[in-house]
Amino acid sequence: MRSTQELNMPETAYIQSLTATSDGQGGHTESWTTVSQSKARIGEPKGDAEKEVAGRIETGKVVIITLPYDVEVELDNQIQINGINYRVHWTNKDKSNITALRVVVTENI
Repeated sequence: MRSTQELNMPETAYIQSLTATSDGQGGHTESWTTVSQSKARIGEPKGDAEKEVAGRIETGKVVIITLPYDVEVELDNQIQINGINYRVHWTNKDKSNITALRVVVTENI
């Protein structure tokens, strides 16, 4: 089932984490750094859990990014696809026997 899921992931996703770099004057600058790359698919919320999470998000367009089951994504990451940055709100990574990782995101504006 996992390999079948991956056959329908036409996009390339860049998983990014926020990095703070010293500015040499006691402060820092922040930038997003790509930590991994993966196949992906963009879709709509499905199932009760995804729809509940999406319903609680008050700003931004909510979409689902589907990734292979073993991709590491944390809530403080962002995912970039086709030059668009998406903020991570929720994943199904704690669910048993997942065939794909599903991530509720909103487009960063």
